[in-house]
Amino acid sequence: MNEEIERAFYYGIQAHKKQYRKISNEFFVIHPIRVWQTVRDNNGTIAMQVAALLHDVLEDTDEPIDSFSSSAQTLVRLLTKENNQSKVDAVNKIISHPYKQEQKEAMIIKMADRYDNIITGDEDLIKRFIPSTNLLLQYALKNELDNLPIYIKLLSFIEGYNYE
Repeated sequence: MNEEIERAFYYGIQAHKKQYRKISNEFFVIHPIRVWQTVRDNNGTIAMQVAALLHDVLEDTDEPIDSFSSSAQTLVRLLTKENNQSKVDAVNKIISHPYKQEQKEAMIIKMADRYDNIITGDEDLIKRFIPSTNLLLQYALKNELDNLPIYIKLLSFIEGYNYE
């Protein structure tokens, strides 16, 4: 494992150590680890993998991320939902980012994050995530990310979801 990824792994464990997921009551840190595994399996760069491990740190803790690479920090900040920001607005924040490569990298992480949230979430959570998930999928298709396994998994879930 790369040194920065390993540091992010342990930093994330420490940052989220007293947190539990609301729906499953499992240790929260399991979520960013699963997101990281998905990003890694979708050929994510080192910065993307670090950001996947840290993607909820700024949003859910008071821990800083400034000891990590500037690329990873940029991705984490792009992925961090601001207070009172809707899920659709959070995705639009990524889409409106001026640098296309960072935009694509953040979207891959966001797809991995969203997939993990919906497959481990309840019916209510899934329904709340559908509009922003559709926006993610539209972006991925338009930006040639539709060949990635995470796109296919997320699309398959949404297409198979019973909206009743």
